[in-house]
Amino acid sequence: MSVQNQISRGVPLNGGDYRRLVKMVDVATQLGAPDAILEVWPYGVYLFAADDLVSPVWWFGSAFRWRSRRTKSYHALIAPPTAIMNALNRAGGYHIRVKFGKDRVRFLGPDGAVEVPGRVVPLRDGDAIPVSAHNHGSIFAIVQFDLEPLRSAVSDAGAHGILELHLVRSLGADPNWEAYVVNEGGERVPLQVKAVMEPERDIVGRYRAATLNAMLSLRTQKYLGLMFTGSPESPTLYADWRELDIGVDVEFLMRPLS
Repeated sequence: MSVQNQISRGVPLNGGDYRRLVKMVDVATQLGAPDAILEVWPYGVYLFAADDLVSPVWWFGSAFRWRSRRTKSYHALIAPPTAIMNALNRAGGYHIRVKFGKDRVRFLGPDGAVEVPGRVVPLRDGDAIPVSAHNHGSIFAIVQFDLEPLRSAVSDAGAHGILELHLVRSLGADPNWEAYVVNEGGERVPLQVKAVMEPERDIVGRYRAATLNAMLSLRTQKYLGLMFTGSPESPTLYADWRELDIGVDVEFLMRPLS
């Protein structure tokens, strides 16, 4: 069968949809996730990646909806994101199709057909993602961060750095909330924040800079709201937003280091 005839089958990813998926898979690759779950539903695409799909310390999810159509797909592929990214690049161009097989997915594009072996899961009876992964717990604080100072502090920490994030109530007649990070060299870097939902007391947590940096890479707006779950002494970071410029929904969860 010719490549042209092959392209006539499967779920189409044209133009913007292809670019959205590449951005999503790229973040999963940056995170070093051993596996990702690529779900293709009748109404759109969802990608989930984690350090451990069963009991994750961190996870990343991103989705987009079809603009003006529906498909008949109810499948998910569980495979390394590096293999998915390689297949997307090798298939070529901005117009490809995704076809699910028994134990693999085939990406069909202008440059040929590229297969990604993995575990294919039917989705008609539910979600391929463990329910426990989405259970982020009760939110006890919401803080709006000016993204550039936060991104700069995370980037400066380096690929193997660890950041200690502090949110503290300032002293004075009119106290408000201040935030800063402490890098591995002991330097204190101030951040610009606004407490939307104030915690009952100060918060401190330690996080891997490279993981947080990858999580933030899709954010293009000036501010980012971070939700804190767990406890002030061991705060989990959770964020959920819509990236309007590219039409992608993004969420991530990151538990602190012990």
